[in-house]
Amino acid sequence: MEKLAAFLQSNEAQWAPVGERSRDAAVIAVIELRDTGRKWFVIGAEVHDGRHVLIGYEPRCRYHAPGDGWFALTSDFFVRAARATGDHLDVHAMTSAVPVADLDVDDAF
Repeated sequence: MEKLAAFLQSNEAQWAPVGERSRDAAVIAVIELRDTGRKWFVIGAEVHDGRHVLIGYEPRCRYHAPGDGWFALTSDFFVRAARATGDHLDVHAMTSAVPVADLDVDDAF
């Protein structure tokens, strides 16, 4: 949980509306539930009413989520997901620009 808070604080000055949700968009972080391997590829974040909303892509094949795989979720969602499953929440900040399309596989990270 602390990793997510640290990531949000360290990047707060960079938050701006995400213009386009595209598989060519650069991933800025990968959020992962360590034990289950569930991953979210974050391409940006916005602040709405004082809350961070992370925007990105989650592969559909593994969890059969409805929709096209794109999400806009408050940071609280990830903390609740970790607590609900008893899993560890990891945040991996990307050091170089990697498109979503290059990371959209189960063993990519």
